[in-house]
Amino acid sequence: ISIDGTRIEELSLESLRDQISYVGQEITLFNDTIFNNIFYGDIDTSEEEVYEAAKKANAHQFIESFPDGYKTVIGDNGTLLSGGQKQRIAIARAILKNSPFLILDEATSALDSESERLITDAIANLKEGKTTITIAHRLSTVEQADEILVLQSGEIVERGKHSQLILSEGPYFQLYRNQFDFDDGAVNIDAESNSNLLVNIDASKSYVSNLEQAWYENSLWPKLLIPFSWIYQFLFNRQKRYQISNSWKPNLLTIVVGNLTVGGTGKTPIIIYLAKLLKKQGLKPGIISRGYLSKSKTYPLLLNSETPIEESGDEPAIMFKNSQCPVVIGPNRIQAAKHLMENTDSNVILSDDGLQHFSLGRDIEILMIDGNRKFGNELLLPAGPLREPKSRIKTVDFTISSNRKWPSVAKYEMKYRPFKWVHMKSQKEYDIFDWPLKKEVNAVAGIGNPSNFFNLLKQLGFTISEYAFPDHHDFHRVDFEIMDNQPTVMTEKDAIKCSFLDHTNYWYLKIEAEVSDNFEQDFLAEIKSK
Repeated sequence: ISIDGTRIEELSLESLRDQISYVGQEITLFNDTIFNNIFYGDIDTSEEEVYEAAKKANAHQFIESFPDGYKTVIGDNGTLLSGGQKQRIAIARAILKNSPFLILDEATSALDSESERLITDAIANLKEGKTTITIAHRLSTVEQADEILVLQSGEIVERGKHSQLILSEGPYFQLYRNQFDFDDGAVNIDAESNSNLLVNIDASKSYVSNLEQAWYENSLWPKLLIPFSWIYQFLFNRQKRYQISNSWKPNLLTIVVGNLTVGGTGKTPIIIYLAKLLKKQGLKPGIISRGYLSKSKTYPLLLNSETPIEESGDEPAIMFKNSQCPVVIGPNRIQAAKHLMENTDSNVILSDDGLQHFSLGRDIEILMIDGNRKFGNELLLPAGPLREPKSRIKTVDFTISSNRKWPSVAKYEMKYRPFKWVHMKSQKEYDIFDWPLKKEVNAVAGIGNPSNFFNLLKQLGFTISEYAFPDHHDFHRVDFEIMDNQPTVMTEKDAIKCSFLDHTNYWYLKIEAEVSDNFEQDFLAEIKSK
């Protein structure tokens, strides 16, 4: 092994270590201040460089949220920090060291999706201008690598770029397919008229990780994690008390939509539905959202028609486009709400996925539940899918079950209505019953449950070739090169990230939410009472 033409045996151990930065799954932190834990990366740097490293690591904002900021003492091995926060401190330390070689050893394997996004962005800053070696079982972290080496029994059995390895259908392809398992579910469609289809989606099998599948199949092995769920509950309750005691309530009607479980439950379509309903009443709703996968350099960010999808994230872009309401994204809900109030004429705030963000006061809480998967094994993370105990249902104002009725828990039901085909190049729209081509298509879905979309197309009479991708997948041209030369239909969430597709063969299907008739009446009555 040589570094810049010099064999490593000829380098001193100290010199070799200076050339390498390492970020692993297990982070070593000291019972000292946050500042010093970053400063240890290079003790010859300035205070300002420490702050800059923290900003690049997406750590500055959470550090400043502590009462003592960078002077906060974090306890033995960082016991006061979450896993994602520890990882960002380690990345800030590596950024400060600025070594030419970087080793990432399972750096995102034990994180929740939001922490993974923040850390993935931070790692992108860290990798810039460096030779990077990534060791990972989570294949989404290596898709963009210049070269992937596949190891089996200690030997390299395959090497190449992601697209090449997928096309070869060898060991890497099998690993990729197994990790993103996509089995068929079933879709039931009731054709109420020639212009109205209401869809209940049965997704007993879906495109999820092994752990998530085990939660919802009530497998035994996740229950080994119950002691960690106790720790999670303790930390969650402590954070909840702190946020409530320091909460801020906007002087506008504030409506929060969220869920108790990990994964999608239909929050985006219900937000759009609520925005349209409020506008019909003469109100001016504005939406605030985390902006999952947003790569914006500044927050809060008020979206406009020119905002790149990379900055907005896919779901906020869809909410902005389909609701025609102001949308502000940012990890801090209070800052996002204030930005919305200061820069728009909104008189109602809709908070997307804000149920567990207790620092933002609210007037109405709406809980979304997947009527098929329900609460899985009813255990808290990480032993189960629950973010909060199931008893939280008793404190919300409205509970809506998506995909299927669940009258014992949810008074209201949400269904999906497919209503338009959109030709991506021309943006021309066709009624759901006026598909102009042969019903033989490539079906593309990078959503939580691709089988939902595939089975919907089948029920609409299509013969499809299925192409499933991870949720929030970042599409590139190479993803479409393996597909047959026939029309390709995708979800709107995927299409909004595929503006680079300028061929006439690409379409997407628009779907909207419809909620039980009694919900609208009850919801508007609740608003008038506030």
